[in-house]
Amino acid sequence: MLKRALRAIMDDNVTSLLSDIAHLLLEMYQIVPQAAMLDLAKQVSIFVFKEVVLISCLLMTVITQIETVNAVIVSFIVSIE
Repeated sequence: MLKRALRAIMDDNVTSLLSDIAHLLLEMYQIVPQAAMLDLAKQVSIFVFKEVVLISCLLMTVITQIETVNAVIVSFIVSIE
């Protein structure tokens, strides 16, 4: 359940962010159709991709740690029964 909730939050935020950025870059390119605008779009996409990967890695680390703690708790409960 936690995994689904974190994925949903991340997907919603990232999707809306990427949509807004793409729309803005498209409008800017239509106003100023120069190679510099394409370079800016490339740089932004690389930055956003790196951030998404970083967030994903951090979330997976947290989830793994939670699963490890849960396993330890279950082992402890089983051992005292």
